Amino acid sequence: MTDSSWDYDPSAEYVTGGLREFDFLGGRGFISFLAVPRHECVYVCNVTWYG
Repeated sequence: MTDSSWDYDPSAEYVTGGLREFDFLGGRGFISFLAVPRHECVYVCNVTWYG
């Protein structure tokens, strides 16, 4: 095995185009997130609260 790794650095347009939104509390707030199955995690990018 080698000790090398590979990292992906996408453009801002690609990342913001792949964001998903989830509303909570009847639309009083939104969470923008990016689900990455390969990493088995969800990256929260923005939280908006209209409360």
